[in-house]
Amino acid sequence: MAVTIALDIGTTSMRGVLFDRQGGILHTVSRQTSPRFIDQVRIEQDPMQWRSALSEILQECSTHVRSHALVPEALSVTSFRSPVFPIDREGRPLANAIMWQDRRTNAMCDELEDQQSLVFSKTGLRITSVFSGIKIRWFYRHRPELLPQVHKFIGVHEYILYLLTGSLVTDHSVASRSNLFDLHSLQYDDELLGIFGVDREHLCEVIPPGAVAGLCTTDLIEHGVFDGLPVISAGGDQQCAALGLGVVKPGVMEANTGTGSYVIGFADRPMIDPEQRIFCNVGAIPGTYIMEAGILASGTIYRWFGEQFYDLLPGEQSVFARIDQEISASAPGANGVVMLPYLTGSGAPRWDPDATGMFYHMNLSTGRGDLARSILEGIAVEIAENITLMEQFIGRAHCISVAGGMTKFDLYNRIQAAVYELPVIRYASNEATAIGAWLSAGVTLGHFSDHEQAFEAYRAGTSATRFTPDEQWFGIYRELRRKKEQLYRALKEEGL
Repeated sequence: MAVTIALDIGTTSMRGVLFDRQGGILHTVSRQTSPRFIDQVRIEQDPMQWRSALSEILQECSTHVRSHALVPEALSVTSFRSPVFPIDREGRPLANAIMWQDRRTNAMCDELEDQQSLVFSKTGLRITSVFSGIKIRWFYRHRPELLPQVHKFIGVHEYILYLLTGSLVTDHSVASRSNLFDLHSLQYDDELLGIFGVDREHLCEVIPPGAVAGLCTTDLIEHGVFDGLPVISAGGDQQCAALGLGVVKPGVMEANTGTGSYVIGFADRPMIDPEQRIFCNVGAIPGTYIMEAGILASGTIYRWFGEQFYDLLPGEQSVFARIDQEISASAPGANGVVMLPYLTGSGAPRWDPDATGMFYHMNLSTGRGDLARSILEGIAVEIAENITLMEQFIGRAHCISVAGGMTKFDLYNRIQAAVYELPVIRYASNEATAIGAWLSAGVTLGHFSDHEQAFEAYRAGTSATRFTPDEQWFGIYRELRRKKEQLYRALKEEGL
């Protein structure tokens, strides 16, 4: 049986997923790769942890392939975006990676505020501490002693491709998260490099998403099971998740609710929001783009609430089943409670780092379940604002595909459908990112003529649950959206 191994590198774990040609998952292996939170500002990762995790995952995948007489066809790589660290000419890391959540570059971003409009017009991104260009600038300024040894500045995506093939390349979708990459020319831009003070020689060669980065020559495992296999750069994790959730043509959007949330819509050309509220990136499908709205905290808030308001009962492994039960007992509208989900600041569409979270309109009848339900409704309303805004650029959505840990709770999906006033589709597998990497490989290997056909073939072989919006809830959630916006504006006007 022919298999493709998708390597899905997330912020806190690395996964190897073996797919058959129909998209069935035959085996999954995971290793934790949690970053180091030095303080509230600095967040780093030792690149050697990624190397070790990759070695262990490849070894276990190799063992599984050999013991089950499987025939690997390709390795397809997708990863989270925008960490940065320097390597020397032998590919050895010279420092820890600065992670995407790290905020040590905030003051440096402020220095470039007068360049925001120009940078956004070319890259579809605001200058923020998330993206990789400003992190490279930080190394130039604060670690100059490393520069004589630096060959390239890379992220985890480039590092994994290098460890597998020996080639230092990246793809358009990952490069488009750098603030250095022009969406229109699909090249690193001299003017942008000048603004950030980055030497072009320190950047990797860029290839299209879905292209073969090289052939596998890794020495990370004892047996050469993967020797000579094509290694495919499938793209950034959110781009691949969008592909895995069917965002392959206009009219489909996805809402991926994890630690934070992402709303993504399909675009056939660069879409530049003149008010810089929604970002644009290169998509995982060559020649396409995605509009992307990032919400900074979603699942994080849910976990925080569980930790602060619940204690484990004897024999209980998790409090979340109990939270969900109490949410189900709270009526739509959470007994009037409005929650602003800004515990880590506000992402799209406001981009207000000083915004803070709150529960509003509590009284003596407010229960713990009302507060919990208001969190879900507050997150859904935040997502809905971005869906509505995105539709102004790429047209009306006819459904929203959803994924992420919180979508396992059916009531949350019913809330989403009613808030969005659109059908919500949840596919059986929660491996959207890895599925996107598999779909990309399937097109590259010639198993499918294009990505839309690939997704339709996958969808025909899997199951999905459709959540139809409950019209009786529409009025409640329209009023909630109005109150939330009014509350946020009142607090801003008062400087609170």
